[in-house]
Amino acid sequence: MKFNLLTLFLIQLFVSLSAQNFVYEKSIGKFSEATSFSINPTGNIFVTDAGTNELIKLDKNGNLIVSRGGYGWAPSTFDYPADVFAQTLRIAVADKNNNRIQFFDKDLTFLSEFTTKERDDELYSFQYPLA
Repeated sequence: MKFNLLTLFLIQLFVSLSAQNFVYEKSIGKFSEATSFSINPTGNIFVTDAGTNELIKLDKNGNLIVSRGGYGWAPSTFDYPADVFAQTLRIAVADKNNNRIQFFDKDLTFLSEFTTKERDDELYSFQYPLA
């Protein structure tokens, strides 16, 4: 697998942020407790922040485009967004403590959610998704 320089920098930044408990504020965003990031094919960067319970979209240069979230259980809110996966038009976020996966469009408009909390059979349900 090949990585460009921006991707390698972001991986190193994420590892550094995960190992330390501080607010990082430089040229690539401002995070309280970054948990995951994903870069979509168009180069936009998506970061989940468990400290602020937000999903953050940055451009290729690390400038903030939009953020969504806050603590809660309604659509577009989170209780520990653990992971993010970004495609060109769709973004998926593992909302750990709400036991669901939320889906957003490329502009972070809420689309839908996937949850199994209404199921009685534990064989066909999940709790606390991490990815």
